[in-house]
Amino acid sequence: MKIKRIVANIETQDISKASYFYGEVLGLDQLMDMGFIATYGSHEKMSTQVSFLLEGGSGHLCLICQLRLMILMTR
Repeated sequence: MKIKRIVANIETQDISKASYFYGEVLGLDQLMDMGFIATYGSHEKMSTQVSFLLEGGSGHLCLICQLRLMILMTR
């Protein structure tokens, strides 16, 4: 079996904040908006990567996640 797509559904109390972050900050396109659910994504083909971590290394908080996001946003 080959996995063709993975979708993350994230619960939020304020879709407008999700809209700002995923649309404006990350630059994703709004693919669907049904009022109770809004989907953001990209039509570009890209490689897939998923990372799971308990902490940021040496007992630090997961600040590395924020750093990676900032690096990707500046490229």
